[in-house]
Amino acid sequence: MINQNPTETRIASVYRDDNEIITITLKNCNDVDEFDVVDLNLVIRHKAHHKAAYKLVITVDEFDLSQKAKEMAAREENISQTKARAIVVSSQLKASVQNFFKQFSSRSYPQQFFSSEKEAYAWLRDLKGNSL
Repeated sequence: MINQNPTETRIASVYRDDNEIITITLKNCNDVDEFDVVDLNLVIRHKAHHKAAYKLVITVDEFDLSQKAKEMAAREENISQTKARAIVVSSQLKASVQNFFKQFSSRSYPQQFFSSEKEAYAWLRDLKGNSL
């Protein structure tokens, strides 16, 4: 993974690598509003060339969305196109709990939680390779 020419928003750093995987690294933000969500999703769609994309999300513990931001994120989820999403959380316990609860949600694409960025990236790369 080479971080070439990332786009910085107030809440994240976003880049697309040579494997066409978009990495979104969230920053410590305690006051994320709906405009931050829209800004981030516009950047992601631009990096994806307005096509469905493989996304690697690296989270942080200090990230708090306002109620309006949560509502906007739900609307943006319907607009953004995702082929698969790997989410890196701070511990294996959090990843295991999230993977358990994800079975109760309905997504039209694969999503998995990891505690290792390397494992998350490899999972996306393997999924991408299998879809060719």
